[in-house]
Order: sequence, then structure tokens, then C-alpha cells
Amino acid sequence: MNIHITHDDKFLDFFIENEENYTNTLNRYIVYSNEEKLKYIKSDKIEIISSNYSDLKRLSNEIKKEDVVYIHYLSEVLIDFISLIQIEIPIVWIFWGADGFTLLPKYENLFFLKKTKHIQLDTKVKMNWCINPFYLYKNSIRFFKQTKELKKQISTNIRKFEIIKNKITYFAHYIPKDLELFVNKLKINYKWIDFNYMSTIQMDKSDVKKQPKRNIIVGNSANPSNNHLDIFNELSHYDLSNFDKIYCPLSYGNKNYANIIIKYGYKFFKEKFIPLTSFLSYFEYMNILNSCKIGIFGMKRSQASGNIIALLNQGCAIYMKKENTLFDLLKTNNIKIYNIEEDMPIHLKDKDEAIFKSLEITYNKKMLENLFGEEIVKQKYNQLLNINQFI
Repeated sequence: MNIHITHDDKFLDFFIENEENYTNTLNRYIVYSNEEKLKYIKSDKIEIISSNYSDLKRLSNEIKKEDVVYIHYLSEVLIDFISLIQIEIPIVWIFWGADGFTLLPKYENLFFLKKTKHIQLDTKVKMNWCINPFYLYKNSIRFFKQTKELKKQISTNIRKFEIIKNKITYFAHYIPKDLELFVNKLKINYKWIDFNYMSTIQMDKSDVKKQPKRNIIVGNSANPSNNHLDIFNELSHYDLSNFDKIYCPLSYGNKNYANIIIKYGYKFFKEKFIPLTSFLSYFEYMNILNSCKIGIFGMKRSQASGNIIALLNQGCAIYMKKENTLFDLLKTNNIKIYNIEEDMPIHLKDKDEAIFKSLEITYNKKMLENLFGEEIVKQKYNQLLNINQFI
């Protein structure tokens, strides 16, 4: 049996839907949560357990030699769970991003830009840009304390990961260079499985409204790896009068960090700035993406792939950091995409109203289909969920 375990996150619903449509495999889904009711997962195919030791131990004792365990996001809870497994079985780490990148030494030096490092490492944030200095200072203090706690927690996770890392057999992801990074930095030797959760057809639903593209979207969450302040500072140098709104998704991640970003966003962009702080339905969010002409993602690591692929599929121009491994993957596969360092200043300065021509949009959709089309994703699910056939 395939045993899947994860926390409460919307991706599991997509996974269960695709598993049922694409494969003929036996799967068990476990979600750990200490809440009375799940917030994101809607499927009735799941079992809910707590994250306490007794529940994790009981689950580990239920695992048999013929089972395969799938870890959807390697959290501290699931690192502890792996440590409890006493028999040798295939364990698949379905990589999401933060679950691996935060295990790297000096994470913030690798992935944070200058202004983001400043609010991460210094409580004395400059106040001259802020409408309400006391409010920003208060949230900066909270965020600084949380950052110290997070660093301590990351150090604990790194120590725990070192103990269990050789129990993991497979690394499921779609960007080979991310695995190369971990092989070099973490000294692991995992087998590669090419996998992503969703196909382009799921990201381009026919009932999403077609509308004029006059907005910008920046980042995908309240995670400092988005480098929001650095992107805001860059954007503030240009005339954005031909754009109506600047959306900034902040419903996931650090609330105090989100509050800092919201204050700076309003200061820089006034009424154009629209922070998204509440969880939206899939179609509500897709309608927002479909209204965007430009998407700007300041991450130095792979992140926000679902947003980026959906936006590209809808004809949005995407700007990313050149060192981002997702940028490299898309470029390598001949998808038309731009970099923040060189392309964005030229386009915004010239107010390029035709960044993407219709032929380029059609071309990008075709190239994305080669990477993430339904038939490709179907093959990926079958490979992922039939591992025992290849052992």
C-alpha cells in the first residue's frame, strides 16, 4: 500500500483527484493536525491524526514491509515520524521547497536580498518610509523574535535530519538542479523521481473569467524568501500609471512579516496595493491571476511554481531572479520568460504595452504542455505511485 502523510494543505486535494483519475493504485491518506477542523483539505478520503508522539508511533507500527511511505513536505513532525519507522521500506520525499532549502546552512545568506536581510537580522528597521512607525517597529520586534525562534528550530531540524536522512530513498520533484544542490550541500544520495502535482489543464480552467490584463502580482506568500521589500524598492523607480492594481499574496506564512510588507506596500504604491491576506477559493485566486499582465517573483530559489506556470499559461509576462533554478528550467525548455535584473527595467521604463504577442503566448502554452501537460503528469503519477514495481 502507498501511505501518504502530510499537514493540512490544499495540494492534497489535487493529488487525490489526480491519483484517482490517473492510476489504479491502493493509497491511504493521513493528515496530521491538532485543530478540530481542517482549514484547506476538503477530501473525505483522509484520516486525521494528531502530531503527538503516541499517534505518530502508532502509525509507524502499522507500516508493513510491502508499503511505501510518501512524505508530502518534510516538516519537523514528519522527520520525527521517519525516525520512528523501524523497518526498511521505500520512503519518498515529495519536495515542496522550504522543507529542503531551510535545511541548508546559512539559509538566509543564500536566498535573501539586501533589504530582506535587513529586517531579518536587525530590529532597528528604518522608519522613514512607514506611515505608522510605531506599528512597523512593533511588528519588526515580533518578527525578529520569531526569526530567532525559527533559526533555533531550523538548527534542531538540521540535527534531526542528519539522523534520518539515509532512511529516505527517493526525491520527487521536477527541477533536477535542486536535487544537485542538496546532494552537494547535505551529502545525500537519493533516487530521482520527476513529479509535480498539477497539469496545465488544471491551471487553465475554462470557467476562469477572461478579462483585461492591467494588474501586477508580486510574490506568492508571506515568506521572506519572496524578497518583497527589494522588489517594492525596484518597482518604485518606475511609472506604474498604466497598471490598476499591485496584488501581493500574503495569506500563507509569517503574519508579522506580512504586516511589515503591507505597511511598506501601501507606502510605496498607495491605493494600487492590494494585499491578499485571506484564503481564497481556487477560482477566486485564478481570476486574480488572470487579471495580471506582469508577475514578479524575487525568490533566489525555486518557489511559487504553480503561480508562475498558471500565469505563463494565461499569457502573463513573468520576471524572476536569474539564479532561481525554476527560471533555469523554464529557460532551458525554451519558455519565454524574463529576468528581473536586465529585462524588467527595460520593459517598465519603456512602458512596453505588448510584452507578450499572441504568437508568443501560444508558443509558451505549447512548451508548458511539453513539461506539465495532462498526459505528462499522468505518466508522472503512475511512476510515482508504482515504485514497488521497479524495486
